[in-house]
Amino acid sequence: MGLLRLRFVLPLVFAAGLASALRSARADLVEDPASKASFWAPDGWVSSSQTRGVWKLYLRRAADEKAMCGMAVAKAGGTLDWALESVEAIWKQGPERYERLSKGEALVAGSAGMRAEHRITIPAEGRTLRALTVVVAVGEWRVALWAAHEAGLETAYAPIIRRIEESIVLPVAAPARNSGSPAVPAVPPVAGSPSSGTPQGAGLLFDPRFREGRAVDVLASGDDPLLRGAIDAFLDLVEAATDTTLPEAEEQALRDGVEAGWKKAPAEDRALIDGSVATRERVRAAVRSGDASSARASIGAFADALATRAAAKPTGGWQAVVRRAGARRLETFTASGEPVVSLAAVDSLEELLGFCASLARNDGARVTDGQRLAVRSERLRPAIDGADATLRRRAAAMRRFWALVKARWDAADIDTKLRIRWSTTELARAIAKLPAVAAEVKGEGLPGYARAATQVADALPVFDAYTNFFANFDAVIESFVVGFGMAKTDVDAAFATEPITLR
Repeated sequence: MGLLRLRFVLPLVFAAGLASALRSARADLVEDPASKASFWAPDGWVSSSQTRGVWKLYLRRAADEKAMCGMAVAKAGGTLDWALESVEAIWKQGPERYERLSKGEALVAGSAGMRAEHRITIPAEGRTLRALTVVVAVGEWRVALWAAHEAGLETAYAPIIRRIEESIVLPVAAPARNSGSPAVPAVPPVAGSPSSGTPQGAGLLFDPRFREGRAVDVLASGDDPLLRGAIDAFLDLVEAATDTTLPEAEEQALRDGVEAGWKKAPAEDRALIDGSVATRERVRAAVRSGDASSARASIGAFADALATRAAAKPTGGWQAVVRRAGARRLETFTASGEPVVSLAAVDSLEELLGFCASLARNDGARVTDGQRLAVRSERLRPAIDGADATLRRRAAAMRRFWALVKARWDAADIDTKLRIRWSTTELARAIAKLPAVAAEVKGEGLPGYARAATQVADALPVFDAYTNFFANFDAVIESFVVGFGMAKTDVDAAFATEPITLR
């Protein structure tokens, strides 16, 4: 039997059963006893193990047989290319057809590794799957982890596949050897808030996620459990209702407040939050169909209910966040020109520029609150007051662009993220008057970027990078637009994108 050989015979009517299965999914830690390499798979997936030559194989497949994952572990020499080709050779023993679509360097559990994408075709059933594979070498061990789901099931399975891919734990924290490629320079870990997906260090690479976990994760148990998806939708609607993108600390305060108060929350609060998923989908459908009036009506009705519930307990954990968000949206940062730029817009601009500085330096270090406020009063206000009409409009609408950057970053693949990293690093190098990066260095992928970013960090301490990006925030905007593969003419469209449609 081939490594990924599965039978996908199942009636199409499985959505209700799948939803209930996902709600009850728990962690299933799959570990190789010899190497201690492990990964996460959803509880209830069918398991099997095999030995193929030097490889020990640990396989899991979903109960509906439309998704799978597995890990191969070997104590053997050889490059990462050898390891990938060896695993592919095992796959090809089965009746399925395997086609490698891409291959590139990647960070795997803190070590330099490889990431590949495969297309799996099952001729007898006319089915196609997309598989993502990571391969890494740690000392004597070679480990490959893959996860796949049938095409067209992105909504149900893409978050699970991503969690499987990111869950790999290696037996030894050591850099890998990849056909002679230099290891990625180490970067000190950065403190952050894992529960919020706050930008934070990953040991060898600054690799943040702004929103983590699965929509079906239970955050507060009970007869009426609180699911992560409900908080995500509630957050999206709060931001739409207040026309803000909440700063990191405020977003976390809102999430914590909802979760901590859930079991004792009034029925009206629970109904508002639980109903957010359906409300958000109605708004999204209206926006996508061009029905702006229906979208405004739905957001307006939610805003009215939100204000009522926030007023019932104004000092509550999430209620206070809502009140502050509304106040900052109405508080003017500078009114010397049109349009008016609010404090909420400045919050988003500051977070965008801090994120850009972190990518450019491959370092999650941040300016202090005192430095941030000094730059705000001494440099930002004159810069916005003196900006032309186009830049001022963009500054006023910065919350939309920041929301776009966060959503696109979380959804981006390795190659897109690398392009964004290079775009921000090259901007910083130009500001610092560092030499242009040679084509062969860019061709190295992540290791080349890490070396180029280290030079930026040496030339521009975090405060200098931050202040220089403030002075050139139009160029920062362009660097993200280029990094995301958008045309420069799409900048205004990016600022007009409705954030509620992005996640």
